[in-house]
Amino acid sequence: MNTLGEMLLMTMPVKAYTINNGSTVYKEYQSYAEALEVLRETADEIAKECVLSTAENRGLEFYERLTGSARDDLTLEKRRELISSMLTLTSNDNTVEGIRHFFESLGIECGIIEDPSGYFVYIRSLDQTLSRTRQDYIIKRAEMFMPYHLTFTVDFRTIDFGGLDALGLTFGELDDMDMTWQDFERFNGEVS
Repeated sequence: MNTLGEMLLMTMPVKAYTINNGSTVYKEYQSYAEALEVLRETADEIAKECVLSTAENRGLEFYERLTGSARDDLTLEKRRELISSMLTLTSNDNTVEGIRHFFESLGIECGIIEDPSGYFVYIRSLDQTLSRTRQDYIIKRAEMFMPYHLTFTVDFRTIDFGGLDALGLTFGELDDMDMTWQDFERFNGEVS
């Protein structure tokens, strides 16, 4: 029901005066209803944007600023899922599963190896499509999240020993290429 209909419905039981379509009172109610309708639409929009499961614009942007950068490259559902995941993190999430949860809330899958005796955690991103800017952002967020007593490395390299082995080259051939790991990361598999 629209605002005018609700106003008329609430006024009818009072029966103080007759409200006919076209009467002065009816026209007055129409003008009030028009102004109230704008307020109702604004209030509905604010209510929708305040709740993560219905937010689409400003509310979603607010949550993304609260939990990290905006991810316009993802669907609304995926963006909401990442925000929700990030908001469920607590100070007790300093376990391997908690660290995995953190990285998944940033939208990346990873492998994690820990060395408890050396207070070291190695995190290898399984997503090989991340831009350098996104990688830097993930590292900054990880620095804020990871427990201070741990040393950690986030590895975004796209080639590993398995990838080198898949090239089918001998160690001598690889050594003769005189390449650093950074060179191998950019290596397209062609041997000159």
